[in-house]
Amino acid sequence: MTSIGSGAAQVTDYLNPSPNLLQFPSRLEEVKLQTNQRITLQQALELARRNNLELQGVLFQVERSRAAFREVQAGMYPTINLSTDLNRAQSAFGQLYTEQLGEQAQFLSNQRLNPDEPTTTFSSSLELTYGLYNFGPGASSRGAAQEQVRLDELEVERLSEEIRLNVTLDYYNLQQADEQVRINRSAVENSEASLRDTQAREQAGVGTQFDVLQAQVNLANTQQQLTNAISQQQISCRQLATRLNLAQSVNIIAADPVQLAGLWQLTVEETILLAFQNRPELKQRLVERRIAQFRQKVALSRLKPQVSFLSSYNLQNVFDDGASVLDGYSLGVQGSLRVFDGGTAKAQAAQRNVEIRIAETQFAKISI
Repeated sequence: MTSIGSGAAQVTDYLNPSPNLLQFPSRLEEVKLQTNQRITLQQALELARRNNLELQGVLFQVERSRAAFREVQAGMYPTINLSTDLNRAQSAFGQLYTEQLGEQAQFLSNQRLNPDEPTTTFSSSLELTYGLYNFGPGASSRGAAQEQVRLDELEVERLSEEIRLNVTLDYYNLQQADEQVRINRSAVENSEASLRDTQAREQAGVGTQFDVLQAQVNLANTQQQLTNAISQQQISCRQLATRLNLAQSVNIIAADPVQLAGLWQLTVEETILLAFQNRPELKQRLVERRIAQFRQKVALSRLKPQVSFLSSYNLQNVFDDGASVLDGYSLGVQGSLRVFDGGTAKAQAAQRNVEIRIAETQFAKISI
């Protein structure tokens, strides 16, 4: 699984947002910029890895898929059910019968056979069920669940690379905005110096009022360009902070100097082949195709016989009846065959077949 940052960059804790995902700002101080923090590109990538909510959501999906795979795997094992029952009852019919018997009821009472007396009964049952053979749906379901885990892991890889790209571009845009501000400030300083020189020449009689007006216009233009550059700098800063999901009171500054990142040494053909090999989107479409194939097998297997092994053991005891505890057991093999389902299984298989074709079409679209 690909991660965004190397994890070696040290990041200050107060840059992170509140751990309470349901919290939102309620005071002016919480949205007012109060701190300037310089960060490097590696720190920005590490913050994106830790704080990006979309990436966290995809990681949760991976955990859910793994839990679903473990659930499907559990179907390979037998199921054991234990049930117990403790019951105390007195029959109204027994009371009527006792009244009709008269003296014989006393005799039955002495023999502990009086139907008028309440009875306490305890029973327990242990059942075991194991699917011997089901013609494929178990194995196909496990295969589909395992491929779903792989699909979600590829989504983590794809999103990680996308976030890495976006964060890097936003960081470079912030560097460009910083340099543009520096250039425009230098231009304003030059325009101010030029205006002073022009005014001095005009006062000395070697310049004209038109030259002064022209210098003033040039200064106003460079000041406007500086204002626009500062505005773009603030936009780039907040865009990167939003991408990193930072605290809203923090104003970040690019700490890395502007320099040549490196040269691309591969040819166009080598670059294209490398792109095909490393794009997780292509692998995702192939995994989706395999998932649809597994689910198609699951749908068709529901029309085939199902064979299960069944066994049970039970105990029963009626207290104060003079008899010992009774027990019993049963063993058997159960088979079932769905004779007619109205075409549901075939319709489901047809849907999975269309999903296979969709995955193949999307694969071809991405690989163009």
